[in-house]
Amino acid sequence: MMIGTDNEGGKLGSLFIYMAYGEKVIEPGSSKFFRRKNLLHRTLVSRAKQDGIATAITGCSAFGFIEQGAIVAGAYELAPPTQPMWVELRDNQAKLKGFCNKHADLIEGHTMLFRPCERWTLN
Repeated sequence: MMIGTDNEGGKLGSLFIYMAYGEKVIEPGSSKFFRRKNLLHRTLVSRAKQDGIATAITGCSAFGFIEQGAIVAGAYELAPPTQPMWVELRDNQAKLKGFCNKHADLIEGHTMLFRPCERWTLN
């Protein structure tokens, strides 16, 4: 048995975007008086799906801090709004950069980390 790699279409990687669980964004097109707000992590996953990103998932830490903030502890079911979390997007690097440029208004000021990766298959 051999491990084969499949990296066609450019450098495959994962982009992690870190945020607090309770961060919200105003829904585009909502009225001035009745502004609908959505959780940032849900908005990013929805936009990734619309933009054809291969994989978009969220993760949450039970204990930690973001950018020198206070340490937050909580259970996954009862996440406090300041609990650290991330959205992981997986696709080729050029597509992820395009996503970041297109949605810069949502992710500006957030810590982002790109990690190259390989897709393996067993032959």
